[in-house]
Amino acid sequence: MAGIADIRRMARFFVGALCGPGARELNERAVSPLVHAYLQGYFVGVYREYEAPVGRSATRVDFRFGDWPHGSNPCVMELAVRGTRTNQSCLSASTNRPELAKLSRFARDRASGGRLLLLLDFGVHALARDRVLQQYKAEHLGPGRFDRSNVSVLYVHRDSDYNFVWKPYANS
Repeated sequence: MAGIADIRRMARFFVGALCGPGARELNERAVSPLVHAYLQGYFVGVYREYEAPVGRSATRVDFRFGDWPHGSNPCVMELAVRGTRTNQSCLSASTNRPELAKLSRFARDRASGGRLLLLLDFGVHALARDRVLQQYKAEHLGPGRFDRSNVSVLYVHRDSDYNFVWKPYANS
C-alpha cells in the first residue's frame, strides 16, 4: 500500500520533471491527469474524483486508491498546486479548508490507509516549513457532532519537501 514515501517520490518526480531547473506555470487542472496516470500505473485500483458522502451532501475527493482486490487499506488524497504566477495562498490552510474538511470527515473504514493533502509547489522559491506549519496548526474545523480524523499534509517543491500531520480539532 502507498505510504508518504511513495507519494513523496511521485511528487518529486513530477516537480523535477515538469520544472527542470526553473519554475513553470501549472495549475491543478494540468497536473491532475498526470498524477492520476502515475498512480494508476504504480498502485492500480485508482479512482479519480471519487464521490465522498459527507453528512447529507456528497462531495468529491481527487483520488482514492488501494481498494480490494489491489489492496486492503484504501487511501484518499486531495491535490493543491501553486504555479509561478499564483501566490502562495493556493497552498495556505484557509484556501485548502474545504479539502481538509472533506478528508478529515471521510469515513475511517473507507480510508483506512490514510488521508493526504498533497501540496505541489512549482513556484520559484520554496515556502518555509515553519510558516506553513503555523498556518495549518492555526486552522481547525470548529465544533461538530461528527467524527474527524487527522490528515497528513505533504509539501513538495523542487528544492525541498516536508510533511506533517494536521489535526482538525482546536485543542489537539
